[in-house]
Amino acid sequence: MMRTIISSEVISKKRFGKYIDSPTAIDYIVGKLNYGENVNKDSLKDDIFILRNICGPYSKDTYDRLMSLFDVYETLFSMEKFKNEMKVKHYKKIKNTLKIIFCDIGFPKKAEQIWGNTFYWNSTKCVKQIYNCFTEPNSYHLSNVFVESCYLMKLPGFGLKTVAKIVFTMEYEHEILPDIKKIIVYNSTKEVEKENKFKLLIKQLETTKKILEEKNLELKNSINSSTISNND
Repeated sequence: MMRTIISSEVISKKRFGKYIDSPTAIDYIVGKLNYGENVNKDSLKDDIFILRNICGPYSKDTYDRLMSLFDVYETLFSMEKFKNEMKVKHYKKIKNTLKIIFCDIGFPKKAEQIWGNTFYWNSTKCVKQIYNCFTEPNSYHLSNVFVESCYLMKLPGFGLKTVAKIVFTMEYEHEILPDIKKIIVYNSTKEVEKENKFKLLIKQLETTKKILEEKNLELKNSINSSTISNND
């Protein structure tokens, strides 16, 4: 793909990267995404241009975290216990879209970089509300107003929950999304329970074996004593 160098003055005033995409580069990306006829390609080109060129600085670490996040979802919903082919297909598509658009430049570091701020629902307020919705679901509920100003919402297939999960992962690097944590902890707990039950069973078998051996010895001694007595 061809990218054009832009001036340092533009970089300092805007969130541009070192290079700016040429129209042919954006055409190439949209072609690789292979969306159907129902997607407005001209509008999509504008949205991808914004995401790739004026949402910097870009980070390979953030990109890798997001790819790992959707790897986890894809893996979890491929497992027999949690099998959900629709979710696997969805997360594969999201991962593929992120890969095509961002793999060469990385992903924006902070949520504010992918936000078209409004007077009230600015990025800071929205990120906080998203955090509350995930960590205190009984008190807060996800709403479209929290993500509708995010540029990612312009991409086909990127809905409320998906964008909220991306924002959470971007902003809270060392935290795990509660739904993933719940599944992992649940399975870990179950595995521990299984292991403990197995150990208990082994212990019971060993105890039973010991009791049987003692009973067997007592029986042998009793038989021997009886034989000696009879001989006398």
